[in-house]
Amino acid sequence: MRLNGGTQAALKRALAAGRKRRRSVSHQAWEVADQMQLLLGPDTTVVTAQNGISWWYFYGFEGQFANLQFQSVDPDGRRRNALGPERALGCTVYPARRPLRLG
Repeated sequence: MRLNGGTQAALKRALAAGRKRRRSVSHQAWEVADQMQLLLGPDTTVVTAQNGISWWYFYGFEGQFANLQFQSVDPDGRRRNALGPERALGCTVYPARRPLRLG
């Protein structure tokens, strides 16, 4: 696995500090999802911010959308299986901006 320097350094610092209820690692959680399991205690909450629909979105839904998973959002359920949607605290990023000029 190849990680950018910031992601790799953050993961190493988090692992060295041990398990806690809150932890900040990186915006590239899908690359390190399996390794992040080492940071998860029984009460750890996971926040992954992204633009668009999140990997945990349909967790707990009933009916036709019950636990629906999009391969384009979480290929092979990597984050779902490693981090667990029951730990997720919802966060969706939307950059509010306007263009300074057209073109």
